[in-house]
Amino acid sequence: MPPPIEIKGLFFETEGGITLFEDVNLELRGGEKVAFIGPMSSGKIELFRILSGVAKPKRGDVCLFGQAIGEISRRELDKLRERIGFISLNPNLISNLKVIENVALPILYHTNIPRDDVIERARLLLDDVNYMGDFWSLPGILPFFTRKVVAFARAMALNPDIVMCDRYLVGLDSEQRQHMLSLLNEFHQRKDGRLTVLSSDDDREIMSLELDRIFRIEGKTLKSV
Repeated sequence: MPPPIEIKGLFFETEGGITLFEDVNLELRGGEKVAFIGPMSSGKIELFRILSGVAKPKRGDVCLFGQAIGEISRRELDKLRERIGFISLNPNLISNLKVIENVALPILYHTNIPRDDVIERARLLLDDVNYMGDFWSLPGILPFFTRKVVAFARAMALNPDIVMCDRYLVGLDSEQRQHMLSLLNEFHQRKDGRLTVLSSDDDREIMSLELDRIFRIEGKTLKSV
């Protein structure tokens, strides 16, 4: 079985012509928990966009689930990206949709499951992450941590093979961090072969994570820590 993510000879530069990565080779295997660390503006966001097939390199290959993204159609790439759940630094919930509708949206959009069944699935996901509020409230009134919990449930809606977490613990207190770490570990183990990928600005933020590998973004490449 091919690895969920593989990059070969990656060369990537910004639209402004700044080279961020040069001759990078990387294989991320199913079942791993991996972190990328680097200071602000080191290229973590761009790396996540590359790994998820959103951004294409100037040179080199990016493979998702064994398929080179430069050799497939946009429709085929979109289908592969359905297998990725993304949790951003900011929850980015849709403000005019209710909490449960935010969680249900990926299922409604990407499947033909009847709406009542989708809403039930969303309710179960919110229960799984220990969401304690009103399912039918708008997310804008919720505290940051609660919105983060809802965003986690939404990321898990399609039972993804890859979970990508951008600066997952930023802005949380110690109790909230522990809750989010417990969720991440639990959901990582729920699906055989699930790959979990995190980014962090600071080594200290990831010290409590049980990681298989850590890479530092340094000198336009990735160095194993």
